[in-house]
Amino acid sequence: MKDLQKLSIRFFDDREVRALWDEANAKWWFSVLDIIAVLTNQDDYWKTRNYWKYLKAKLKKERSQLVSTTTQLKLTVADGKKYKSDMLDYEGIIALGNSNFKSGIPVLSLSKHQISNLEHRIPNVE
Repeated sequence: MKDLQKLSIRFFDDREVRALWDEANAKWWFSVLDIIAVLTNQDDYWKTRNYWKYLKAKLKKERSQLVSTTTQLKLTVADGKKYKSDMLDYEGIIALGNSNFKSGIPVLSLSKHQISNLEHRIPNVE
């Protein structure tokens, strides 16, 4: 997966969602933080990051397969530097959006509109 060079920006409910094309597996990987921000309607990066950090720890404790399908890829951020970011493929996003979480974590759910947007292939961007 080191040859991931195609970056695409998608918008869901007017929010930016970064995605990287995986040529070897012919699929897109989406930024988990961007998806969490969409699902929770959260604009604050740090709240979104902390939400994912807490949720990921809970899912690991519950031995959820969702965490094992998460991969880390480098994404460019606002300052122009690349940092490893948790990424999920389409199936992982659907699983995340349709999961019921315990221990006081809010339930996330994808709207039909969001699922419809995810189902459409992202055009290749070079």
